[in-house]
Amino acid sequence: MKNLTALLLSILFVVSAHAQSLWQNTACTCETLMLEVTREIETNYIGYHTEILNKRDQEYNEHKTRFLKQSKQTGIEQCLPILQDFIAFFKDGHLFIGQQPELDDVQKEALHEKAEVIDISEKELTAYFKNEGLDPIEGFWYTSKGTRYAIIKDDKNNSRDFVAVALSNEVAGWQIGHLKATFVKNDDTSYDVVYYNQDHFPVVIKIYDQGKAGGAHIRRNSLLHIPPFTWGRESKEATNYSEIIDSNNPRAPLFHIIDKNNVLISLPSHSPEHAKPLKKLVEKHDKKIRAAKNLIIDVRGNEGGSSWITNVLLPYLQTTDQRPAKYYQDGSTQVLSSEENMKYFESMESQGWLPKLLMNRLKDNSGKIIPLADPGEEEEKPDEIKEELARPQNVAILIGAGTVSAAEAFVIKVMKYSKVTLFGQPTSGCIDYQSVSMSYLNVCKDLGIYIGMPMFSASEKLPEGGVNKTGIVPDVLIDKTVKDKTKFIIDYYQRQTSKND
Repeated sequence: MKNLTALLLSILFVVSAHAQSLWQNTACTCETLMLEVTREIETNYIGYHTEILNKRDQEYNEHKTRFLKQSKQTGIEQCLPILQDFIAFFKDGHLFIGQQPELDDVQKEALHEKAEVIDISEKELTAYFKNEGLDPIEGFWYTSKGTRYAIIKDDKNNSRDFVAVALSNEVAGWQIGHLKATFVKNDDTSYDVVYYNQDHFPVVIKIYDQGKAGGAHIRRNSLLHIPPFTWGRESKEATNYSEIIDSNNPRAPLFHIIDKNNVLISLPSHSPEHAKPLKKLVEKHDKKIRAAKNLIIDVRGNEGGSSWITNVLLPYLQTTDQRPAKYYQDGSTQVLSSEENMKYFESMESQGWLPKLLMNRLKDNSGKIIPLADPGEEEEKPDEIKEELARPQNVAILIGAGTVSAAEAFVIKVMKYSKVTLFGQPTSGCIDYQSVSMSYLNVCKDLGIYIGMPMFSASEKLPEGGVNKTGIVPDVLIDKTVKDKTKFIIDYYQRQTSKND
């Protein structure tokens, strides 16, 4: 497969052919951007102050020096991947860099006129996808908005392995055949990706995911995650419950009755927009859940969002008998006081969840890490368990790579209950630092480069007791080669029942 150098050459070619004016009109340099990113990290990123400062200074400074030197030798049009590789040092999926430039009408028109069109019919694509030996990324894909794409191998361009072709023309400025993304496959099964935004501007997408180099990943064999986008694989053939997703919205929750003893709730997303649909599902199937012996909750590939949306599931999971905490033992949420971070917290005051004295404490402790909770206040209220349900007797949480952020917060919250067992593979590890604030860099603003940075640390003891290094480790490991994960769990519980009889 092609390497990152080839991908960068592809980006350079695309940029020079499609968006020259954006880069030619800027007086910015890659070094300017790199210096601003390092300033942001060292001033505002709590992970740097918790795990790097005064602990790994030499390692960080060597890394910083190497990338500053590289930035001096890198053209501005190739800088974004350099910045992304620089922050990968911190191994934090909540720390990322992206681009969304403000283009004028002339630039937009030029991009639209020169946008690449791949001339291939859906009939030809359907025939092609019947071939054997296709890559897992090849096939028809759809989005929550109903837009459809086909991803096929590209044998004509040496700088890319696969291309995503638009099959819908409902979006303004887009027609069938327009190039939506290019992919280069890595040895770790991830893909380097260039994604064309609504204006046909090519953006390199990359967010750290444990053990994976690329910015695009396939989860459950059914979800293609290109953060922050998730596409679903179109499939007219019946698949096992481990792979079934909503045929209209790949990010939507689903409920399945497997048999009289087993029910499954699939949760590909914790985004707040799915709170009401999940609540309706639970209310509609409440009796079936309460009658089932085993409840399986699948959060593999869950893109995160807000952990509270799964509170509706807690009555089925809670037990008075609880295990001791495995992660963040005796730790408390921390925040870093800096001028820019204080602006973020000020913007949150109207939501009513900030501790009353937090702003005053931040102002009094400039440059320091302090507890989020006010002195004498409990950070989290104890569970209020009104009733421990007899059924479901067992709750299986199916986790794996791509279970991130709010989904990991959900797992950590419920793994203490005695009826809950974690199955699958370790999660991605993206929860030690939380609540992302996104802001455009203060330099080179015409390029629209922004940084996403977490505001909270889950514990003052990090990295000790944290999740990011290992992910959340399942109680029962399911080998990656096992295709039907749901059947594995059902068989596991049947074996447990036989042992107890």
